Amino acid sequence: MARDRARRTIDTDLAFAWRIVEGDAKLDRADAQIVAFHAGSEPGLVRVEVVVPEPGRACRAEGQLTRMILALVVVAD
Repeated sequence: MARDRARRTIDTDLAFAWRIVEGDAKLDRADAQIVAFHAGSEPGLVRVEVVVPEPGRACRAEGQLTRMILALVVVAD
């Protein structure tokens, strides 16, 4: 869930860009607020990043995971 500097929930006009930074995995719907993570066939650590652009800047969050559920909270700087 995205929040602004005042910690208010933002739920309209957001664009998301998810990507695998490192590791063997896939993401479904890399442009959605919530994505499905599909781990590779071998155990290992995966780094995932999401970027949410705003006028004049972009908010970014990164997480590391294995075969678990990932939730990232993006907070504007």
